[in-house]
Amino acid sequence: MSRLNSTELGKLASSALLLLLASCARSSLYLSDWTDGEGGGTGGSAGSALGRGSARGGGSGGIAAEGGRSSLLGGSGGVGGSSGGAGGGAGAGQGGNGGTALPRGGSAGQAGGAAGAVSKPPLLHCRDGVLDVGEECDAGEGPYAHPAIELRTSGIVIELSPVAGDTDAVNFYDYFDKSSHTGNENVSGSKLYFYRRYDESTTYLFTHHGIDFEATGYVQPEGKATFTISGLPESAYVLVSDDDGEVVKDSATTVSAEWEFGLNTDGLVLGGIPFPGNWHIVLHPEFAYGIDTFTALSGDGYRTGLALVRDVELIASDEAGGCRRDCSLPFCGDGRLDAGETCDDGNDDDFDTCASCKPGPGGEPTR
Repeated sequence: MSRLNSTELGKLASSALLLLLASCARSSLYLSDWTDGEGGGTGGSAGSALGRGSARGGGSGGIAAEGGRSSLLGGSGGVGGSSGGAGGGAGAGQGGNGGTALPRGGSAGQAGGAAGAVSKPPLLHCRDGVLDVGEECDAGEGPYAHPAIELRTSGIVIELSPVAGDTDAVNFYDYFDKSSHTGNENVSGSKLYFYRRYDESTTYLFTHHGIDFEATGYVQPEGKATFTISGLPESAYVLVSDDDGEVVKDSATTVSAEWEFGLNTDGLVLGGIPFPGNWHIVLHPEFAYGIDTFTALSGDGYRTGLALVRDVELIASDEAGGCRRDCSLPFCGDGRLDAGETCDDGNDDDFDTCASCKPGPGGEPTR
């Protein structure tokens, strides 16, 4: 290997210095053209929830968008979502990630709000006619706002929304082997509920007693039940009857049914019931033997035990009115099925399958 003399070393050092200066100059010029990436978006607000029976959780805060990646300097992450709503569990929003472009990314977004507070206890002064702290309204002794369907019996008053599905009522009833197979059957139990296909403006009244032994292995004892149903809309008709002659439409507004069963179910489906609608159906049940429980099912998951010997009133309205019994005001998008609504998915999105609380085609079932 040859050695460089001092003159050559000096020339080499000068060249290196010039290259370094030129490189720095180019770098400085290039850096001056860099721009920050677009900042991340703000996270969505958390949903609020009111206690109804048991506490319900508020929605989680939205997740903010990430900082921009398109330029060399990443943008800052967005601000996190707001705190969880009343009744919320983990409702905290999450800040957006910083931009990831080199040579340095943007900073991370601000963290979201804290988790929502535990659902508040029932209002102690609701329905006394005085607007107290925590009440949206107070109608005193009424009249109160109407749900889409209300069930009344033995002093019980509950909201009863239809069970929503993506198939027609006959397929949901799924009759074979002399039995229904809705998934709601149980041994020595009778069920009562409404069903609707999520994109239809009509509802169907279901009732069935017992359970199918062949399909489940559960032994249903011999049973007998008799129903008289009055106040039906004139458009109502018998869609499903397990056996010929068990269910008879006596007049334009009444149906009589008498079932005897064992090791299987018996029941009916009534169609042609407008929804939303205005009707007042009265069901008079009699259970001779083989049935120990009578239960009303609601599409929001609530189950209410009914007396075996008391009339059940099913009342539909198409105009909500003013203040609810729990001192809250009804509105479309609050997640509760009020009179005049066919569905309410808890938001005001006009482009989903429940726009303006009316069903839209091509989506999943929504209550």
